[in-house]
Amino acid sequence: MQEFKGVNHQKCTVHLIRNILKEIKPAHKKEVAQDFREVLNPDEKDYNLAKAKQKLSEFCSKWGKHYNYCKKLKDRADIDFYFTYLKYDYRIRIMIYTTNWIERLNKDFRKTIKIRN
Repeated sequence: MQEFKGVNHQKCTVHLIRNILKEIKPAHKKEVAQDFREVLNPDEKDYNLAKAKQKLSEFCSKWGKHYNYCKKLKDRADIDFYFTYLKYDYRIRIMIYTTNWIERLNKDFRKTIKIRN
């Protein structure tokens, strides 16, 4: 895993889910999405990286039989960056496990700066 010195880097789990679901047949999408939400599980107080890796492994075993993308998921070099939120208190994990709100804020900043330049 690549590590940033002094910085915790969180990749967007929403985008990861979207990328997974692009590879899934419509009949399985709902079940795959639910299973992957259990892998992320930001609300559980004693959920940690070891448990997340175990659930991810189970997810990959279950869905890897049908989808090659799911089989390779646990071996991705950047997979740990999707679980950085687990380093924080469970009460704020839900706010930081996705970066969509940060991306939206940056989009608004770019729009405002473009207008004023």
